[in-house]
Amino acid sequence: MHFGPRLDAEPLHARRIHETTLKRLAQTRSDIIFLSNCKKLDIEVFGALNSCYRAHFRKCMQRKNDKLDRLRAEDRVLKHLDHTLAPTSNIILRRNRSRHTSTRQTNIANLSNYTLSNGELRLLSRGLSFCPSRDVNPVDLCQDMEQYLRRIKLKEYFQNDDTNSSPQTPLSREPSHKKSYWTPPSGRNQYIDSYVQTARGHLDRFILDNHHHSNKDNLTVNERKAIKTLRSNYDIVIKPADKGGTIVVMDTVDYVAEIDSQLSNTAFYEELTHDPTDFLNLSLLNLLTI
Repeated sequence: MHFGPRLDAEPLHARRIHETTLKRLAQTRSDIIFLSNCKKLDIEVFGALNSCYRAHFRKCMQRKNDKLDRLRAEDRVLKHLDHTLAPTSNIILRRNRSRHTSTRQTNIANLSNYTLSNGELRLLSRGLSFCPSRDVNPVDLCQDMEQYLRRIKLKEYFQNDDTNSSPQTPLSREPSHKKSYWTPPSGRNQYIDSYVQTARGHLDRFILDNHHHSNKDNLTVNERKAIKTLRSNYDIVIKPADKGGTIVVMDTVDYVAEIDSQLSNTAFYEELTHDPTDFLNLSLLNLLTI
């Protein structure tokens, strides 16, 4: 059997290095393509692809290409092989000058006369359920906790108050002009007192453990400005579409006109001559007291 010419140890080692280098080069190019596509879709994987990050990949690609050229020059077999992986780092790592126009804007349908800015488009493309990050404010947390615990104590304090249990009295009271900050005293219910003490202890530990940590902002400066701009613009209405997950931007006048046209359809809606709220409240109270 003839297996071809006998290969010396050094050329064989050079070819193995050549194959390994080609694999690593392919993996590097695959990573660059992946990160480049993520950048086009405005997806942050390892943070912003800054100049240092791009320079690192350029140097890595250049070193691997130089090594392949050196191996082909030293080995008589490799020098006849084609460079199967052409250097495309300049194309892949080229700075995207139109970075603001490559965002995901396909899920936004602007039916209004208002022209959305790039920051507003980038903000809306994140979806209506997107939650902007915010720093933890210990004062606000303590205030919200005390208001929550006060409501629990008030529920317990007035649990036997049956002034509203009569069917003849309405469900709503006349609001008081003076706001009360009175809180029932402790010692009335041991379970509520234990819960209040535990909740305050958990909140204190949470504040102590996180007062040095600041949340990373997941929005850019332009997107933060876009939130204020869209919130203060009462001429447009932003709503999710019924199907497809599209975000629709409409003029407020057109939106109200569409609502009026649908409510005016007597095939599905009927205009009431009076407000049935009181009757429904009494019927519900009679049903609950049976």
